[in-house]
Amino acid sequence: AVITIFLASIVVGAVIGVSGSSLGKLIFGIMVLDKNNNKIGLSNGIKRDLKVYVRGFAFGIPLVSIVTLIVAFNNLKKNNSTSWDSDDDYQVWHRPSGPGQYVLNTLGIILFFIASALISLI
Repeated sequence: AVITIFLASIVVGAVIGVSGSSLGKLIFGIMVLDKNNNKIGLSNGIKRDLKVYVRGFAFGIPLVSIVTLIVAFNNLKKNNSTSWDSDDDYQVWHRPSGPGQYVLNTLGIILFFIASALISLI
């Protein structure tokens, strides 16, 4: 699991760096941009996601990651930004709420449960 999360961080970081979103972020209407509203680039996207891997997921260590995720969530609520985004002045853009976004949110949640069920079958 630790290696899988690490490799996924590199791939997802590259995708976010180049496009501004991952599949999940796209569905939920989220983009990560620099302070000038540009995409952050390949290397910065990977660096950002590796910070998420360390600070958010605690290297994928199960019980430790629960603590780091709670700390990250509390920092997000308090500062309106995560530490890995505020380090480099990244802006996290959210699509405005509305009927279309609510449909996409529901679709995203359904897809999450389908993916989880399929993974558990493997």
